[in-house]
Amino acid sequence: MMDEKAAANPYSGLDKALLRSTQPRQAAPVTDAAPSSDPQPAKTTRAPRQRSEAATPPIATPRPAPSDEPETIEALQRALKTVGKEIFYARVAPDEKRRVDETVFALKQAGVRTSVNEVGRIALNYLMADHEAHGEQSILSRVLASKRA
Repeated sequence: MMDEKAAANPYSGLDKALLRSTQPRQAAPVTDAAPSSDPQPAKTTRAPRQRSEAATPPIATPRPAPSDEPETIEALQRALKTVGKEIFYARVAPDEKRRVDETVFALKQAGVRTSVNEVGRIALNYLMADHEAHGEQSILSRVLASKRA
């Protein structure tokens, strides 16, 4: 009777399957196999591409502020006082993340309280202010135009 219930229950043995998925797998023994007569070539795995230092794009020197410097700084400070409620994620390269982390660390060592989020918001607001002030001559527009050329 117990076997009939187990066979009728679609969830029987599920705990055993879950247990197997949490146990470490043993590697299959490697054997020398004779080359097969498959017409398809064997798939090879590619190693991830390594970026050379020469392939890293140069960092442009910053332009003057989008408007008068005191006004720009005040606008950025006002933007930071506004509590950010929206979520904005950006994928960055490992080098970009390292540079931001190093900048935040250096600022903290100098006694400046800041975070990666705050640095990102300053950069975003500065870029948008530059675009609003200079339009087609803004850094954003020029980079995007050169990317498409």
